[in-house]
Amino acid sequence: MRLLETLQQWDNWLVIHASRTFSHRVLHAWFYAMSRLGDGHAYIFATAYLSWTHSAIAGAIWKIGALAFAINLTIYKLSKQTLKRKRPCSGGVLVIQKIVPPDEFSFPSGHTSGAFVMASLIAHVVPEAAPFVFGWAGMVGVSRVYLGVHYPTDILAGTVLGLSSFKLALWLV
Repeated sequence: MRLLETLQQWDNWLVIHASRTFSHRVLHAWFYAMSRLGDGHAYIFATAYLSWTHSAIAGAIWKIGALAFAINLTIYKLSKQTLKRKRPCSGGVLVIQKIVPPDEFSFPSGHTSGAFVMASLIAHVVPEAAPFVFGWAGMVGVSRVYLGVHYPTDILAGTVLGLSSFKLALWLV
């Protein structure tokens, strides 16, 4: 129990400082853009482009991607509805909320988990892109803390969920 309290204090401290310390408009624009790239709208186009450029394995790309996202989304939804962790901007923490969150609960970060599924798919097909796509996925997660809608542990859980969902899909296919 003490460990959970310490972890929550650490989460609170980090999210408060991230949301209050960095208030430059260019930085805000950057993190807002990173967050929007994690909304998921571009994933279908990225997968289509990946399939087009690697047409010999296009079917496998779609099959693995669809299964990975299905696993990810199922666990994400079940976790959010079971754990019901309030977002920092609504959980009594003095956080500056910079965007309106898509829902009430924060654990795990769906933006982060989705970004790591997509990054894993791209890195699996184009290994030399791995540093870039995983860097982008990490920035999606950081943006959610900066914007005041997630705790760092939500991001960590989203990362693990996204990577695990992809690995499970790869194993199942």
